[in-house]
Amino acid sequence: MIINHNLTAMNTARQYNIISSNRVKSTEKLSSGYKINRAADDAAGLSISEKMRWQIRGLNKAVTNIQDGVSLVQVTDGALSEADNILQRMRELSVQAANDTNTPQDRQALQAEIDQNIKELNRIAETTTFNGIHTLRADDQYAIDPDIATITTPTAIGKGIYRMDKDDISIKDKKGNPSTTQGFEMSFSNKPTSELEGKTFFVTCSANCNQTFDFSFNSNESTGVTINSANSRESIFININPNDVSSQDGIPGKIASLLGSDSGVKGLYPNNGSMNNNYQIGHANMLYIDGSRMVFYPVTGHSNFSSSSISKTVGTGASQVTYNNLNMGTMYLNGMEENVTIDIKSNEWGLKIQAGALENQAIDVPLVWMEAKKMGIDPLDVSSFDNAGSAISSLDYALDWLHTTRSRFGAVQNRLEHAMDVDANTSLNTSSAESRLRDTDISEEMVNMAKQDILSSAGEAMLAQSNHLYDSVLSLLQ
Repeated sequence: MIINHNLTAMNTARQYNIISSNRVKSTEKLSSGYKINRAADDAAGLSISEKMRWQIRGLNKAVTNIQDGVSLVQVTDGALSEADNILQRMRELSVQAANDTNTPQDRQALQAEIDQNIKELNRIAETTTFNGIHTLRADDQYAIDPDIATITTPTAIGKGIYRMDKDDISIKDKKGNPSTTQGFEMSFSNKPTSELEGKTFFVTCSANCNQTFDFSFNSNESTGVTINSANSRESIFININPNDVSSQDGIPGKIASLLGSDSGVKGLYPNNGSMNNNYQIGHANMLYIDGSRMVFYPVTGHSNFSSSSISKTVGTGASQVTYNNLNMGTMYLNGMEENVTIDIKSNEWGLKIQAGALENQAIDVPLVWMEAKKMGIDPLDVSSFDNAGSAISSLDYALDWLHTTRSRFGAVQNRLEHAMDVDANTSLNTSSAESRLRDTDISEEMVNMAKQDILSSAGEAMLAQSNHLYDSVLSLLQ
């Protein structure tokens, strides 16, 4: 009989320790509800489960993102709905004004309400925000595609030099109908008119010729127009005495009065005159004036933006500058960059809503630039039968734009809600799969726990029995 090593007891103790360890693990699984509490429990299962977890959490957060996007769309649509009511009322008033049973005083009252509605329309656009984002006054930081913003911006080809190639500028065409064109849009800032003293700017012909249309601001000369020749491709010169203009906003109006006067000027060609605020300023260029806005654009079919050998000298004395190899269809702002505002807004704005758990799973939510002037209804004149008829036509165009815009927002909201349903369903099903990997099957584990309890009790009994084997050795020594 061996007494130095009680192998029976040692083997029983080893088995008992294994059972105790399994019992602890079973207790841990039952108490935590997870069958994987550490990587050693199931290394492969842990890896798969953790990947599913970040997918589930990402999908749940995407649902929250989409809900925010839906809220933004609803706020915007609510504002557009009220804008719709305003436009409908303005159209109703225009129809009422298009009736010669109205007295001038009646039409003045109708005009007053229309003017207030225009102001409210612009105010709604200015104040509609969601979390600080102006959804109806889109900023270029929200351009959906930076390339689009670049395309719709006048191309700068030098300091203060821009091509007439900005797309979709809002104007009224020669018939007075709302339209868009490609050209160059500018407006004068609120700086004092005196700051323009001595400055000039000019636009080249949008065809391959030497013609230019020149502006200068000189208080030593009278305000007026000079045409070198009425039937050749030579230049038109307009000088504006800054003292003749009370504010910067009056400069385009002053130019319009000169080009549309009855003095025989009327643009380059005496018979063209003003065509609903459009003036032909050369054989291939037009100028549209609307309040403080001036839009230079090529006559249809005359826009090649080519480089040529044309040279031009502007200024006098030490400030004289000569331009060589001028580009066609180009605006040259000679030191006036700080005195004019160039409209460089994109036509495509939007926000990206992360609608999934993975990179680039986004939905574009549109933003718009709603402005009465852009919609062609500011100003809106109902002072006569004909003017009221034109107002009705302009409002029809504005309503069509508004309804198209609202339908875009409605379609996007439907898409967001579909995406939200898909994300929620995917999260649910992925959670079900992750549960099968990670969660404890309580009934199965209770059976296992009962087994470990029985084995543990048996192990304790066998360990006691193995220790009693040494009693026979003691009896030999007695």
